[in-house]
Amino acid sequence: MNRRRVLIGCVAFLILCLIAPWAAPYNPLQEVGEALAPPSADHLLGVDWIGRDILSRVLHGGARTLIIGVLALFAAILPGILIGVSAGWYGGWWDWLVVKGLNAFLAVPGLLLALVILTLVGSGAGQVAFAAGIAQFPMAAQISRAAGRSARSFPFVEAARGIGVTERGILIRHVLPNLARTLIGISVVSLSWTILSASVLHFLGFGGDPAIPEWGAMLAEARQVYRTAPHVALSPGIAITILLLVVNILAEYITHPSKA
Repeated sequence: MNRRRVLIGCVAFLILCLIAPWAAPYNPLQEVGEALAPPSADHLLGVDWIGRDILSRVLHGGARTLIIGVLALFAAILPGILIGVSAGWYGGWWDWLVVKGLNAFLAVPGLLLALVILTLVGSGAGQVAFAAGIAQFPMAAQISRAAGRSARSFPFVEAARGIGVTERGILIRHVLPNLARTLIGISVVSLSWTILSASVLHFLGFGGDPAIPEWGAMLAEARQVYRTAPHVALSPGIAITILLLVVNILAEYITHPSKA
């Protein structure tokens, strides 16, 4: 029961991240208080170095951070999962080609690969989502390939082959539904890494307009003043930590439901 309550809390937190901008007390781009003012009744998390309300920026930044992670999931990670499963399932030249490609990708650190992509395509939220997704593509594809390969020996697969079902039909009608929980778990774990990668890229200044609130970019801005005003850095840092924890708890629940 306790785990179920934790799960409900995690889902509620993600929903809150998406709807939080409508609950922000101030415009996150406007100066509404004295620069670096500490937390108070008017500004619960304080004011940043320009005079913007930190709570409003954190609430808006949460939606942006989560949406960028989801965009990365659909842009690169889900295709990686499908490619990995198909390679493990069909084997042969397709599996050989995918393995060689993944080995080439894995030879380059994910963050470095993302930086190279951003150097080529430019900065911006969409570009960061694409680059962060590509950085996690090899890991998701490799794990999915192992899942697809193991599915070839499932008893129901042998039975389906025995009655003449095609390999493609077995994959679509039987294998993918049975691997759904595993693949969703891979997606959620990859989402947490993607969120972290996107925050790092924003921290490094690749997120486009720095005035638009995003947790990684807020941490970058706080570097200049965190010694004299630590509250400016604490809020986005804690928010990123909680979001990653929530996503990983969901991944654990999906992959090991019997513990719920």
